[in-house]
Amino acid sequence: MKRKLGIITSICFLFTSIFVQGPIPQVMAAAQTTFYVSPSGNDSNSGTQSAPFKTIEKARDTVRTINSSMTGDIYVYLMDGTYA
Repeated sequence: MKRKLGIITSICFLFTSIFVQGPIPQVMAAAQTTFYVSPSGNDSNSGTQSAPFKTIEKARDTVRTINSSMTGDIYVYLMDGTYA
């Protein structure tokens, strides 16, 4: 009888250890740089959220200048609007 109780206790502990602690956190690469593009932006801007580029091509060209020495992910966010 004690042996069965020990096995059940071990199974309950294992279940609690796996499921109660929550999901395993995912490891994400650090962002090296983030650029923003907006139809109301300007390609002479720096590409920040408050001063976005106007065209996707400008963002692409800017990413290409740092792509060979990247140390993390490079994000380009397209803000709301219609891109011609």
